[in-house]
Amino acid sequence: MGDSVMTISDIRAYVNDYRIVTESFEYKGLPKEILDRVNPDDKFELLENRENGKFVFIPLSKQLLLFRGQREEIVPCYPSLLRNAPDKIRIFAEKVRLVEFEHLLLSHPLVKEIFIPNRWIVDFEGLAQHYGLKTSVLDFTASLDVALFFAMTKYDGLKDVYTPSPCDGKAIIYVINPLTFDPQAMRNNRMQMYSHQLTPIGMQPFERPAAQRGFSLRVENPLLMNRACVFEFHYTKREAKEYFERFDKARQLWVRDELISKTKLIKNKTLFNTVMLEEAWNRFPVDGTTTTLSEVKRILGLRGIRFSEKAMISQFSPNECVKLRDRLQARINRLLRHVVQRKYIELEEDARSMGPNGEITAKVKDMRDHLSLDTISSMALLNLISHGRSYPEGTRPAKQYVPG
Repeated sequence: MGDSVMTISDIRAYVNDYRIVTESFEYKGLPKEILDRVNPDDKFELLENRENGKFVFIPLSKQLLLFRGQREEIVPCYPSLLRNAPDKIRIFAEKVRLVEFEHLLLSHPLVKEIFIPNRWIVDFEGLAQHYGLKTSVLDFTASLDVALFFAMTKYDGLKDVYTPSPCDGKAIIYVINPLTFDPQAMRNNRMQMYSHQLTPIGMQPFERPAAQRGFSLRVENPLLMNRACVFEFHYTKREAKEYFERFDKARQLWVRDELISKTKLIKNKTLFNTVMLEEAWNRFPVDGTTTTLSEVKRILGLRGIRFSEKAMISQFSPNECVKLRDRLQARINRLLRHVVQRKYIELEEDARSMGPNGEITAKVKDMRDHLSLDTISSMALLNLISHGRSYPEGTRPAKQYVPG
């Protein structure tokens, strides 16, 4: 690359080249029109996490890469909860909001009647991030176009709107390879992506994360982002506007639904039920050996955050749930139209036999209606070994954060 300026076209070319070189054996040699049908960009695959028996919806992608678009490269690259060196009490206050947000979601009919009974994972913290609460999560996406959109637009938190850059500019795209990025992905000599620090938000009860093809990267140590690679590029204001229009002036990505107004109330709330305080303390204690719950409560009170046994807990009321059910079936149908799954069959070793007509039969060891995270991780690992490329040409290492 030298000192040449990278463009959006350059990034596309590098990513497309990477896709061709690293194409999975399942799709090798297929014409593009067939590949687009069997591995479409708008689908989510239902996969089982065999560690907990629950299911996730992974956005399908033609390359094993995830992207994050930013207007500039910031070192350290921290999630919203950890920016500007917050103290532990301030962090705990946001955890209280997260607990209340979870209670809100658990009262939603689509969550409690469809997702939970079917063991479909609800990523509470990932959703909280998408709806404006401060979390320890960085958003990533399986879509390069979505990442480019966020790299070339500006968010106004007060108005809750995105606008395209009004002038030519420079931006970055963080790139991570899920197979090699998460240091916890290999455990007990077994590879399993998407179940530790990096998890799919994917298809959720609410449509915004699915539209963004979202993934959550939990970053509690800023050294983690030192492992990422980066595309650094220049763009024109015309390109920024084109991407803004491509996603219907952000409306396709920043989907507005019944969760928005209630999340805003939680974000600005100053009076919480005592149950929220106690639950947050049990899950996220603040240096429990030297700090007591009473002391934390006292400090939060001095900062304007109070607790009462009579305070309302955010939820969807029975009347709201009745009204929601009238239109939830249409949402479920839209979600399920974007779901695919692949059958899995494992044969017993050395159990093949010859039939009377010369046919070969084998005993089935395991058969499932869907693949698991273990299976796709093993397939991806074999594919990586076969081509040996973790990142596209044109990327460079992220700027390194050095503590102190």
